[in-house]
Amino acid sequence: MTVGHGVATLQLLDLFNHDTSKTDPNLEKSKAAQVLPNLSGKIICEIIALLGEETFYYLGDFVRAGKRGYALVHEPSVLKVCDITLMVHYVTSQICKGGQFRAFFLKCINAGNPTAICYDGLHAATSIGLEESIKILIPNVPTHGLSTFAVPFSMCVLAETRKPAKCFTC
Repeated sequence: MTVGHGVATLQLLDLFNHDTSKTDPNLEKSKAAQVLPNLSGKIICEIIALLGEETFYYLGDFVRAGKRGYALVHEPSVLKVCDITLMVHYVTSQICKGGQFRAFFLKCINAGNPTAICYDGLHAATSIGLEESIKILIPNVPTHGLSTFAVPFSMCVLAETRKPAKCFTC
């Protein structure tokens, strides 16, 4: 475990049988350590979803903590709200085929994560064409800003390639 995790994170990881005794020897004696194992999966899932809304990086410790943590992180309710912005902005190659985050990215798409759907649609524009890209992006309009911008822009570019008229004129 990395240094810098708060006591609450350590206590949550204790739920998943993660060995925290090396990082916090007093954890076993705390009242929270006695209460947390009695929390339902639904409550823990909501907590994990709140962490995921901040950034997907916060979910890594839960994935590595064991089967229960892995299962809760991959719940559709968590994947749908997970902020994957850092994943697609800074490690773009990791969401491509063979990338470290590819499986997680695809699960976010299947769960209906608007950001994942948007980036999948934008990638589709370069790989399979604008028409397919528009079909992927349409469900996000008008609730997702980037998709709402990308769809009419893509339609305009598509129209530009089909006829000699100009899309943007002054």
